[in-house]
Amino acid sequence: MREATRELLLQVDSATEWECPTGFDYQTALREVRAFAEDAAQMLNLNFTLDDQVQDASFFADLYEVDLAVGVWFSAFGRMALAFTENVRAWTSEGVPVEIVHLLQRHGYGVVQPQDGTDMYDGALKDLRGKTTWIGRLFDYL
Repeated sequence: MREATRELLLQVDSATEWECPTGFDYQTALREVRAFAEDAAQMLNLNFTLDDQVQDASFFADLYEVDLAVGVWFSAFGRMALAFTENVRAWTSEGVPVEIVHLLQRHGYGVVQPQDGTDMYDGALKDLRGKTTWIGRLFDYL
């Protein structure tokens, strides 16, 4: 994992909260995801489908574009996004159009690449240390 990514993940991590940090504003966060999706449609001609019915997870929403097999998961911890392509073998950031990453960044999201989140979790939440990856901690179902 790149050190800059590790520092960013450590900053948003919580020693006590599993699914979202105290004070997480779901409605505002969801509005911001919708604004990103609208800009992606207008600027990049991408028609993301929104899944906002996520439960028991450390992310609160995801967008996916079926034709490109591109997805974005939005963490409830910080303004973090995991952009990936998916195939039957593995997630990868290869093939994610750089324009999507740049648009996420313009919307204020820190973008994590899948390969940077596969290190074993060693963060603040002691009960999860050594049991999952950083993606599992901040971008997945618990």
